[in-house]
Amino acid sequence: MPFGLSDKASNRWTAGLIIAHIAALVFGLLGLLIAVPNPHLWADSEMGVRVYSWGMQYAGGSHIVFATAAMLLVGVRYLGLRRTSIFFAITCVISLSAELIGTTTGFPFGEYRYTSGLGYQILGEVPFTIPLSWFYMGLASYVLAIVLIGTGPGWKRPLASVFLGSILLTIWDLVLDPAMAHQQLDVRFWVWEQGGIYFDMPAQNFLGWILTGFLFIGLSRIVWGSDPPLTSGLVRVSFIIYLANLIFAMVISAAVGLWWPVLITVIIGVIPAAIALLAAEGWPDGEATDAHLRDDDTVQRVSRGVMTLGARLFLWRNSSAVRQDGLENIPASGPAILVSRHYHHLLDGCVLQTSVPRPIHIIAAIDWAETGQKRRFLETACRMARWPMVVRPDSQGAERFSDTERAALLRVAFRESVELLTSGRILVIFPEGYPTVDPHGSRKTREDELLPFDPGFVSIVRAAERRSGFHIPLIPVGFNYSRASDAGWDIQMRVGAPIYLDTYSSESSLITDLTSRVQSLSEPEPVAVRGDVQHVTETS
Repeated sequence: MPFGLSDKASNRWTAGLIIAHIAALVFGLLGLLIAVPNPHLWADSEMGVRVYSWGMQYAGGSHIVFATAAMLLVGVRYLGLRRTSIFFAITCVISLSAELIGTTTGFPFGEYRYTSGLGYQILGEVPFTIPLSWFYMGLASYVLAIVLIGTGPGWKRPLASVFLGSILLTIWDLVLDPAMAHQQLDVRFWVWEQGGIYFDMPAQNFLGWILTGFLFIGLSRIVWGSDPPLTSGLVRVSFIIYLANLIFAMVISAAVGLWWPVLITVIIGVIPAAIALLAAEGWPDGEATDAHLRDDDTVQRVSRGVMTLGARLFLWRNSSAVRQDGLENIPASGPAILVSRHYHHLLDGCVLQTSVPRPIHIIAAIDWAETGQKRRFLETACRMARWPMVVRPDSQGAERFSDTERAALLRVAFRESVELLTSGRILVIFPEGYPTVDPHGSRKTREDELLPFDPGFVSIVRAAERRSGFHIPLIPVGFNYSRASDAGWDIQMRVGAPIYLDTYSSESSLITDLTSRVQSLSEPEPVAVRGDVQHVTETS
C-alpha cells in the first residue's frame, strides 16, 4: 500500500487531494476573472482583503502542489514506488533544465520570463511549482496515451504512446499559454517577450513542449523497461486531473475571447481523454494488469468500455441486487469458454460483462433484430467488440436472412471463436440458444427449465486445441433470478470449476455432465457440484 495506507485510506486521501486541487483551480478562476478586475467587490471588507492577499501569494502554486500529491499517491499505489519515483525524478530534472535554459537563452520555447505569482523561483528564474506541473500533467497524459494506443510486443506501440503522451501534454499549453499571456488578463504568471503566429505567441514554444515531453516520458519508459500495467483507478484519476486543468485553461481563454483554442482543445484534447476513460470502463480497480490493453486496438477497447458502462446502467435500472460466486474459477490468463445458462435476454450478458475480471467475447445471436437499421447497428457493435455473430436456424427472425447469409455468418463466427481462444481470450456461449425471459417469446415451458445444449461449441474447442496445443477449460456458469418486489431482479451468478474435453470418453458424456453442472449452479441455493475433474494445463 502507498505510504503505508490501506486502499480505503488511500482512496480518501486521493479524493481529498483532487477536491483540493479542483477547489484551488476554481478559487484561481474567481480571483483572476472576478476579484482582480473588480476590486470594489472586496476592497471595503477586511476579510475580502485578507482572502485576496492570501490568494495572490499562495493560490497560484497551491493547485499544482495538490495535483502533484494526488498523482504521486495514485502512482505509487498503481504503478509502484519505483516507476513513480523514476518518472518524477526524470520529469523534474528534464523540465527544470529546459525551463532554465529557456528563460535564459530562449531555447527551446522562445523568449519569456516568469513573474513571482507561482512561488519561490529556482536560481531566480523558474518557480519551483513548474517542474511539478510538468510531472502531474505529463504522467496523466502518458497514462491516457497508453490506453488509447495499447501495449504489445516490439517498440512501435511504446514509441507511439510516448509521442501521443507528449502531444496530449502540449494540448494543455495550446489553450493555457495564449490565455495566461493575454493583454486582457490583469495578473500574469509569465510574460512573452516575443510575438508569433499562434495568438501572438511563437510556434517554437509548442515544438519545445513536444520535445521536452517526449524526452522525459521517453526516458522514463526506457528506464522502466516495460509498459506499466494500468487499472481503472489510475486512468480515472489521470482523466480527472487532465480534464480539470484543460477546463481551467479553456475558461480563461473564453473569458478573454480566445474561442479557437477552446474549440481545438475540445476536439484534440477533451474528446481523446474521454475516449480513454470509456476504454478503461470495466477494468479492475485493484491489482494492476495489462491484459486489457495487450493486442487490442483502440476501437475494441472503447467499444468494450461503452458496453460495460451501458451494462452497469441497465443493471442499475433493472436489478435490486447482483451477487457473484466462484469468480476465482476463471483463469487469470489464457483461453477459456464460459458455458452459461440463459435466463434473461439482456441481463445475463450485463452481469457477465461487469463481473468477469477479464475482457469477454460473447457469441451473440442477431436474428432478433427486426429492422434493417437495428440489424446494422447490432452487427457494427459486435464487430467493434469482436463478438462472433450467429443466426439461430429455427428462430422466428431467421427468415430475415438468406441461407447463404446464415452459412457465411456461421463460418465467420466459428473462425473468429477459434482465433479468440488461440489468442488467449475468454469466449462466452449460451448453448441453450434461447433465454427464459425474452420479449420475443421463450421456448421454455417453466422458469427452471434448461433447454438441451447445442453441441456446436465442442467443435470450436477441438479446433482451438488443435491449433494452440493447449487444453482449453470449459467453465460452467449458472444464473438464478428472483423478483420479490418491483425493485428489480435479484440476480445470483455462480461460476463452477473448469472441466476439460480430453477427460471425457465422448461428446455426449461431456454435454451431459456440463448440463448437470450448469443446472446445479442455477439452483436457488448453493449446492455442492459433484467431483470436478482437475486438469493441469499450460496457458497461452
